[in-house]
Amino acid sequence: MENGVPLVRSCNNGVTCWIDANGRVREIFKDKTGSVYGTGAMTIELPLQKHTQTFYNCHGDWFGWSCVGIAGVMLVVKILPPRRRK
Repeated sequence: MENGVPLVRSCNNGVTCWIDANGRVREIFKDKTGSVYGTGAMTIELPLQKHTQTFYNCHGDWFGWSCVGIAGVMLVVKILPPRRRK
């Protein structure tokens, strides 16, 4: 979802599905009994469209790194002894 592209997941021992560019699960493979662990195949129609730039694509990890920086500054301020006024 961070990059705005769909995901197709095909597994031998798990959930086979496709997830759209907005992160919604669109279709899940189920066998005749309704189990996701059965044998079989699934055919989907996957819309291939030009994806738009998401906030994460444009700016990357700056938010996460700024949080790390602020936490580091707060840690240094907490560790340093308080100054005494004369």
